[in-house]
Amino acid sequence: MTTKFFEKISNNYLELLEDKEDFNVNIKIGESPNIKIFQAHSAILKHRSLYFRNELKTAGKDGNNIKRLI
Repeated sequence: MTTKFFEKISNNYLELLEDKEDFNVNIKIGESPNIKIFQAHSAILKHRSLYFRNELKTAGKDGNNIKRLI
């Protein structure tokens, strides 16, 4: 029973990492003309990285309530 629970929650977590819906952070990497933008979920970034936790505290939001990290 416990093994199936952890297997299911692990699969749900992987799905969330790959999910493009409901993201609330854009991470812009590179310089023009070689720019790549990654979409992410702030909750995951904040809990997995002290760097992102600190950066997201001060990141501004755009008109769609998306935080942008440049």
